[in-house]
Amino acid sequence: RQNDVHPEFLFGQRSASSSLRTLRFTITKVIPDQGIGRFGLRANQRIPLNAFAPLPILQSALDQSGKVNTIFLANSATTTGSAPYMSQDALQHVLKLGDLGLRFERREGYLSLESPQFLLNPHIVTAAKALARENSISITTIMTYLANEISTGKKNLPYSTITALGLPAHMLMTERLQPRGQVALQIAGLADSEILLNSWAAEDLNAEVGDLIEVSYYVAGDRNMLLTKRAQFGLKGVVPMQGLARDRELTPEFHELFDSNDISSWNATFPLEMNRIRSKDERYWDEFGATPKAFISPSSAQRLWGTRFGVLSAIRFHSTTNMSTQAIEAILHARLPALLSPEHVGFRFHSVMAQGLDASSGTTDFSMLFGGFSIFLIGSALLLVGLLFKLGVDQRASEIGLLLT
Repeated sequence: RQNDVHPEFLFGQRSASSSLRTLRFTITKVIPDQGIGRFGLRANQRIPLNAFAPLPILQSALDQSGKVNTIFLANSATTTGSAPYMSQDALQHVLKLGDLGLRFERREGYLSLESPQFLLNPHIVTAAKALARENSISITTIMTYLANEISTGKKNLPYSTITALGLPAHMLMTERLQPRGQVALQIAGLADSEILLNSWAAEDLNAEVGDLIEVSYYVAGDRNMLLTKRAQFGLKGVVPMQGLARDRELTPEFHELFDSNDISSWNATFPLEMNRIRSKDERYWDEFGATPKAFISPSSAQRLWGTRFGVLSAIRFHSTTNMSTQAIEAILHARLPALLSPEHVGFRFHSVMAQGLDASSGTTDFSMLFGGFSIFLIGSALLLVGLLFKLGVDQRASEIGLLLT
């Protein structure tokens, strides 16, 4: 079964039991290994081991109703080489925002762009930022990650979300005297070596400004094995549980983890030490959910948790008196797909015939090999003839000398 999140990321499935499912069918016919029975996309001479089943049944078993992973196109009017490029151009014009696998969450005052893969594709992030600049839309970039432990050395806090925010200027220039504005200003002023705790976490850890805070977390290493990493920060301040510091929407929806009713029911893709979870942790979850307990700078988050799949978990587009969230969403639907190449979001056409012809032509140019062997043989023959001539001359040297006299 295909999972939305890649196993190279913390929330990706790595166990075979979660990826495999058994289906039982009754064989109704055995077809000859020719025609469709010999159909295969791998350019080799081996007979493929094909099995054919009804598409709706496979879609239902994979929880991918109405979806496919391959579409075949045939167009006799185009040449083999140009067909993929023409198809890519045609796809560019019909690509819709829904084809990108994104979702929008409308909230009060903003529109959140998120992905079922948890991380946003870097190409999508680049296009979204460009579109926001073009239309003078303020955005907030968000990266939320799960820490195994937040510790002061004497006390520790298990399984807490940590968020990095890239805040727009308008949130820092206005409402500074209001609690929300004060919290935003404090979060935005973080250096790479600094961290903020919310008041609940600071009280639980008995932490004070200036304390050394250690964060341990998982990252996926070689062969998707989880490795425990640690990072240290200086505690710059404590933010009250209000405004941004109490915003549980900073953690994107993730049905296998953050949508659970309590921590003990997490369907985690990583090892969980349930005995570390205290009753007060469950009470925090009941009241605040996956609200972050700590904040770090965006550059720190990118350095610690950035992957090839992306460095942001969400982007917020803020509405204004001149532009509502509905208007922002309409702009994104109309313009964002045009700023993306189909290859950037996983859509690519391949010419099956061209690949087959390339494979049949071989991968090694044997003419150079045979030419090199021929030169070697000719050179060896000339050397051997020269040695035999020299040997003959040496054997008859005395006779040659007598004849010369």
